[in-house]
Amino acid sequence: MVQAPARLTLYNKRALGRRAKLVRSNGTTMVYGYNTSGLRVESVKNPTGVNMAGLPTGGTALRYLLSGSEEIADLDSGRNVIRRYIPGAGIDERVAQLDA
Repeated sequence: MVQAPARLTLYNKRALGRRAKLVRSNGTTMVYGYNTSGLRVESVKNPTGVNMAGLPTGGTALRYLLSGSEEIADLDSGRNVIRRYIPGAGIDERVAQLDA
């Protein structure tokens, strides 16, 4: 079976950094948010709308807690820690993942 390629849309927001929207061939939509340094800080799966500031609403939100440029935890929409990471010596080299 051949899968159709995903569609990727890039958005630029002034002070908020950047956003990227990905629509997969199965219909799943992901919106990724990046800070002004270009680091991914959030994702929203299947958002249902957009607010006045152009940010996605609804769907399943996940925020990424950073220490410098390393992701050290994932947070749910209530900002509760759902996963922690122990970074290794290299960039994006995790030693361990601890699920809450």
